[in-house]
Amino acid sequence: MVPLRPTRLSAEHLPKGTLSIAVFGPGKGEAIVVRLPDGSVGVVDGCREPKDTETGRGDPVRELLDRIKCPELAFVCLTHPHDDHYAGLGRLLERWEGKVRAVWKPPYSARYAEALLEYQRLTRAGGEDLPDEEVVGGLKRLINQMTKARDVVGEHFKTAVANRRLLDHAETSIWSVGPADADVDRAEQDLIRSIDDLVNGKKAARGIDPNLTSSALLLRWGKTGILLAGDLLRAEGRHIGWKVAHDSIQGPVQVVNLAHHASEEAHDEKLWATMAPKLGIVTPFRMAATEGKSNHPPRPEMIARLLQDDCQIAITTPPRWTDWQNVRKSTGKSAAPKVVGRSGVGSYHPTEGRHENAVAVSLDQNGNILQVVLAGDADLYELTPEVATS
Repeated sequence: MVPLRPTRLSAEHLPKGTLSIAVFGPGKGEAIVVRLPDGSVGVVDGCREPKDTETGRGDPVRELLDRIKCPELAFVCLTHPHDDHYAGLGRLLERWEGKVRAVWKPPYSARYAEALLEYQRLTRAGGEDLPDEEVVGGLKRLINQMTKARDVVGEHFKTAVANRRLLDHAETSIWSVGPADADVDRAEQDLIRSIDDLVNGKKAARGIDPNLTSSALLLRWGKTGILLAGDLLRAEGRHIGWKVAHDSIQGPVQVVNLAHHASEEAHDEKLWATMAPKLGIVTPFRMAATEGKSNHPPRPEMIARLLQDDCQIAITTPPRWTDWQNVRKSTGKSAAPKVVGRSGVGSYHPTEGRHENAVAVSLDQNGNILQVVLAGDADLYELTPEVATS
């Protein structure tokens, strides 16, 4: 299938009568727009705040929703409280205040708003630098808006944990397939301990990474499956991670928005084999391994590994990888990835900060991928035999 390559996404790229997603990833974080077959629209995460709060300019989700002309939202979901996933959601909920039918949140209670903000400051959640006031303000705005939305949506305000049906609408179901109850229990105990320390004037110890309790959503429509994996990590030590989804995700899942920017620690080989996806979508973190200067995901060798089983990988903002020297080492095969429709791997340098960068895909009820759209700098990778040289 030849992908479409517009400058930016529009309503026609998420056609009514299909199950469609648009994944934005401008170089840090991600935001996802879901369009259900009946035309209703939902949002999962938000990668950035708008530059103009009145018009929404600079927030790719807000801009696309305005082009679709959405009068209301079927749902809004935050997978976990890291700023590259929540940054735009507070303003989005402000814009659609009173016009959101369901709100789903990760397993952190809104009643601990102030404590959660301080908890994030002092524990350096996720291993990143202390958030600046703008980032913290965005989280506070989001929690306040979620609290307002809870009063409006009532029973449709839910915590997205494993094996919970969040939506059953127009022959489409959405389930949260992670995190595991045991992982949530440990995170909540950790939060309570930190709150107790703060109340008693102590500095909270480094806490549990919110990625360990990131929500993950499975969309089903007939034979079609789409997994929006958030940043949930695989099992390690006491952490159950993706193991909780082994029983709940049965059969093919044609499209996967890969967990934690396709990092090694988020990849569950057994689950990947069970799903056998035809398309994986990857958003880079902080421009990833750009020119070898960082170790942020995705890594080229991980992309090559994911391409092995008749799967293509779309990257919203391709890092400036200069070579694929680790491909053979990681795959054990004499093969090299190529960019579909581009002039070669490593020769294309994306424009950093392009908030329009996105991948959209539409499927029918039988699991057939009808359309793939690569907006802005997004690219599609496949694995092809390498020509042997002496």
